[in-house]
Amino acid sequence: MTSIIKFQALSGAKDESPPCYILQIDDFRFLLDCGWNEHFDPDFIKELKRYTNQIDAVLLTYPDNLHLGALPYLVGKCGLSCPIYCTIPVYKMGQMFMYDLYQSRYNIEEFTLFNLDDVDAAFDKVIQLKYNQTVQMKGGKCYGLSITPMPAGHMIGGTMWKINKTGEEDIIYGIDFNHKKERHLNGCDIDKLQRPSLLITDAFNSTYQHARRRLRDERLMTNILQTLRNKGNILIAVDTAGRVLELAHMLDQLWRNKSSGLQNHPLCLLNNVSYNVVEFAKSQIEWMSDKLMKSFEAVRNNPFQFKNIRLCHSVNDILKLQASKVVVLASMPDLECGFGRDLFIEWASQPENSIILTSRYVFCILFSEEKESSSEDELQLLSVSKGTHDLVIKPEKKRKSRKSARKTYPMYPVNDQKIKFDDYGELIILENYKSLEGTTISIEKPVKKKKEVIPESTEVPTKCVVTKERIELKANVQFIDFEGRSDGESMEKLIIQLKPRRVILVRGTPDKTEALAKHVTHWTEAKVYTPNKGDVVDATSEVHIYQIRLTDGLVSSLKMQKGKGTELAWINARTTYRAKAPDTIQTEMEVDEDEPTGDTIQDDLLSLEPLPLTEVNPHDSVLVNELRLSDLKQLLSKKGIDSEFTAGVLWCCNRTICIKRTDTRKVSLEGWISENYFKVREILYSQYAIL
Repeated sequence: MTSIIKFQALSGAKDESPPCYILQIDDFRFLLDCGWNEHFDPDFIKELKRYTNQIDAVLLTYPDNLHLGALPYLVGKCGLSCPIYCTIPVYKMGQMFMYDLYQSRYNIEEFTLFNLDDVDAAFDKVIQLKYNQTVQMKGGKCYGLSITPMPAGHMIGGTMWKINKTGEEDIIYGIDFNHKKERHLNGCDIDKLQRPSLLITDAFNSTYQHARRRLRDERLMTNILQTLRNKGNILIAVDTAGRVLELAHMLDQLWRNKSSGLQNHPLCLLNNVSYNVVEFAKSQIEWMSDKLMKSFEAVRNNPFQFKNIRLCHSVNDILKLQASKVVVLASMPDLECGFGRDLFIEWASQPENSIILTSRYVFCILFSEEKESSSEDELQLLSVSKGTHDLVIKPEKKRKSRKSARKTYPMYPVNDQKIKFDDYGELIILENYKSLEGTTISIEKPVKKKKEVIPESTEVPTKCVVTKERIELKANVQFIDFEGRSDGESMEKLIIQLKPRRVILVRGTPDKTEALAKHVTHWTEAKVYTPNKGDVVDATSEVHIYQIRLTDGLVSSLKMQKGKGTELAWINARTTYRAKAPDTIQTEMEVDEDEPTGDTIQDDLLSLEPLPLTEVNPHDSVLVNELRLSDLKQLLSKKGIDSEFTAGVLWCCNRTICIKRTDTRKVSLEGWISENYFKVREILYSQYAIL
């Protein structure tokens, strides 16, 4: 591989934060996912905003906010204008995720980071692709670059990206993939991804082992049946349009079984876009598992034509059904917002109810918050033991003999502002009362205007009031894994099967990352990189390849010669070291000057400057091309010159001129000096780029 490859993790490195990476191939920069954290903290993508104008293309893997949550903000508020690539389901379901997320946040707070117009503007830039559809990137910087989406499982439309440059090996970007077949999805297609030059994958599940699918489903069914028999309600926290399809399809099949006795209990799907999610799922059967496709083709029965699931769009729709206990699939999985949060507040204090969490990412959030809370409590206790004061007390200094000229304050260090006045009262500043000299003021008679009728606003004014409430958690809380990711053992086997030359491990705690790195190093010959957040990894395979810049003076003096679709020139120059100018001018708001400027993908480059004519030494002519005598024979025939092969020698003009290859594979031209000889020589020279 002769391209210079650099990788920078802006998020999701040595921790479990959302993935967001920049992959640079020569001068072309891909943004690999742009997830945002659950609190939508603006500081989270502070570093990404610095590179917004330098990104040439965005590749999205999954439709949830963990992988594309920052996209509306980047397009609407940061001016991201490059093309965005994803599969058709990621495009459709991604909009559903963002619509539901915005509405859920808007219902509980003054959410102003982005709006629905920003969501629409972001997805208007999306180029939709099908699996195994290769797209050639357009532009000078991306000459020869192509991208191909491959199935990844996990969510409908989930993608592993294969990035290739002409004549070189593949780069594979695949995170959160699932190799197992599920009810509604096939697994990832590993067989088509053999021996990549670079594999970028995550270590999120490297130390985690799945329970068997049958045991997992039995736990869910047992929980539902026991809770309903105890006259309790069940809240299943799910996402908007991703993993919820697997659960909804499974529970709808369970409710169809008359022997289960569940028909008397409503089964509901609750989010802001539940109707649209199901309608999109009905139209995307070709993206789902082979089993569902065969069933649909044979019986013409759409598996997402739910007969037992009620589509609800507000909490009031659920409360109306509470005469008989209900099972609700509600968003969001982290219960930070959405209807799931509202139902959790409503049902958590009742011991007969059950709360089922389906995402392990929620536990990572809760654990980190609990850890931070405990550390703050310890610091508070430590400060109490040492003694604290309302005001900052400076350490005592040695007393001086002379008195201080400053006045002392009796209690609080507040300096009252004194108003200056003279013997007659407060001072008058004359400048405030001077009129402008040399100006005339014309007073026009006001023209009466017709009263404009102000249209009444139909929108009801609202106000967000933040309160802290203590919820007594008595309901049964249980985690049942429906994440749909490959576990640690499977990931290790898949990486060994792929046999990559280099591996970059991202998105995992230091322990998980180190464990997977040791396994890959032990069982393969791959070079493993485990970058920290912000680190730049140089993953170039050839160690003696450097980028070099040609100065304008040198380029203008070149005499280019064409040869097989390329242009060549002989250069007489020397290398100099110059700082590389940034691609874009960054505004003061985009870059915080107080922050340390660590390694970035923009490095200093070597430059070539032309040599003075007095220092240029003459050189022999260089002929560049791999000539085939058979092609030359056809060209001579087109020019009206007879030729024939005899014992590997091309004879021309009644055997007066011969063209042959020597033992050193060089082309030799021999013959009588004549007009035909110079014609043949000119045709022969035209097949080379002569430098």
